[in-house]
Amino acid sequence: MFGLVHAAQLVGASGCVMGIVGAWAGFLLRHHHAPRAKQRLANIAMIVVIQVAFDLSTPQVSMAAHLCGLITGFFAGLAIAPKKIPLMPSARIVQ
Repeated sequence: MFGLVHAAQLVGASGCVMGIVGAWAGFLLRHHHAPRAKQRLANIAMIVVIQVAFDLSTPQVSMAAHLCGLITGFFAGLAIAPKKIPLMPSARIVQ
């Protein structure tokens, strides 16, 4: 393909792991009112920074797989919402 892209086989589950990290970040961002959500988001940001630094310093690692997993997981996490349970009307005694 014009010599710009070299075909390579990639093996691993790290893109999936980054997808889980992204989903957790999206979920926490949507539910930022949850206890310690901001602290957990800061921890996730640190994980992402460390991963990007590792990806940039290691040529054998697929940064594209990690970023695609992270982004896909993030949007999936935004879509996840806790199931709302309808409030039951107060029980009436029928005679």
